[in-house]
Amino acid sequence: MSSTADIKAQLDILVGEATGFAMLAHLLRIEKNSFSEGGKFGVLPRGSREIPGNTLNITKDFVFSVILTDTYISASVSDSAILGKMIALTDKFEAIYTKIAKTKCNLPSVVLGVSTFDVFEAILVEEEKTIIVEGNLTIKVRISL
Repeated sequence: MSSTADIKAQLDILVGEATGFAMLAHLLRIEKNSFSEGGKFGVLPRGSREIPGNTLNITKDFVFSVILTDTYISASVSDSAILGKMIALTDKFEAIYTKIAKTKCNLPSVVLGVSTFDVFEAILVEEEKTIIVEGNLTIKVRISL
């Protein structure tokens, strides 16, 4: 049986591989992180729900948030350069999705696949010269009884 912790541990590995980013030190209070080193990521479990089905297996949707951050060097950077970084950061979600879908979170005996992956609007935190993009993914899991 795969728990939330098992899936999160694999997502940490896969998101790191897909992005080449380091893990955020603080996930619940992002403002406590040091943003001077460039791209970082974090994975947060958001809950799960059982999908009604047959009685021999339990099918669940586990929801996780993936947070990506990146920095821009100076306040004199143009809007188009910042927009380019926002787009590049948002595009990394495609690499994350592909990696997770192909590997089934390195748990192929229980993970059926990624059923949804929603990416939200990028946020610009000017005081930290940081861009933050969050996405939610739903991982469908089948657990045999």
